[in-house]
Amino acid sequence: IGVNGGEIRRSKSMEILHKITLSVEEIQSVIAFAQGFAIEAMVVGDASILDFVPAGLWERKRKFRDEHGLASDVPLTAGTFGLVVDQRRNYTSILFAKDISEIVSSCNKICFAEEPASLRKFNQALTQQFGHCFSIALTSPSWLELTPKSADKGIALKSLMDLEGVNANQVLVFGDGENDLPLFRESTHSVAMGNAMESVKIRAAHLAESNEDDGIGLFLKKIG
Repeated sequence: IGVNGGEIRRSKSMEILHKITLSVEEIQSVIAFAQGFAIEAMVVGDASILDFVPAGLWERKRKFRDEHGLASDVPLTAGTFGLVVDQRRNYTSILFAKDISEIVSSCNKICFAEEPASLRKFNQALTQQFGHCFSIALTSPSWLELTPKSADKGIALKSLMDLEGVNANQVLVFGDGENDLPLFRESTHSVAMGNAMESVKIRAAHLAESNEDDGIGLFLKKIG
């Protein structure tokens, strides 16, 4: 399962069993809305990012890159846990755009990044405007993702469970962001990572160590 449930592939052959994307018109509408809030917005495809960075954010990003010892050629694109993260390992094309007319193809999701306080306010506005037609969830306090309404990790998991003939009591799920909560809905055995958001921890049946401390491995050993 990938892209918040928007894609299901067979692991050996990589055959796509299910895939849904955002249309050009949908992307343009969301990006145009985001530009009114001075929020960084990234149009994310299979191997590409089209990044819309507000004019006032460039200097903050350059300073962040320098202060965190990142190379000067690292693209100034945000990540789940940082204002600038080197995304080149996962994305072969990282481009920066200014106008929505530069959006010419569908995408898997749209990601937004800012400081937590600003992102919370934007999340409220975005959900009020688009919550009826898209799935919107925080992956971290500084990272927000928008996907098609039916791109849901829980829906995708249930599809796989039906395909493989397993039930909710036979599935163990781990999560750290709010986009993982649909997994908890479909499984009896839900585990929040130690680094998970508090809104995720309170919904989990179990708690593991942080993902930086081999939390999944330690939990699996604990339960035998």
